[in-house]
Amino acid sequence: MKALITLSAILLTFTISFASAQGTEQIVVKNGQQKVTKTGRLTVKFVELLEDSRCPANVTCVWAGIARVKLRLTKNGKTADVELNTTNNKSTIFQGHSISLEGLQPRQTTTSKYSPSAYSATLSVVRKK
Repeated sequence: MKALITLSAILLTFTISFASAQGTEQIVVKNGQQKVTKTGRLTVKFVELLEDSRCPANVTCVWAGIARVKLRLTKNGKTADVELNTTNNKSTIFQGHSISLEGLQPRQTTTSKYSPSAYSATLSVVRKK
């Protein structure tokens, strides 16, 4: 049992080290907010919630719906506005980084609606070598 725990700890350490070596970072950015990544000093701003027609969390739908966000990416004096969504356009490449939309919160229900300012995007940023 002790050997299994030790092996698990070694594998976990290796996995964390490998992810760090690849330059992967997860950030959460609120609508209207901007953050600078630790990996590569990329600035990401959540500019606007463009659409949220996702199926409410408390309903079973035929179609999952879609949510779209506009982000502003800045690095080395270059800026690009990009649109990512929750279905078929989840990622983009900018200045040697892959930026992916991993999640968008909150998820509306049939009894709750949220203002655009309440949203936050979870993004995965991978620094390409």
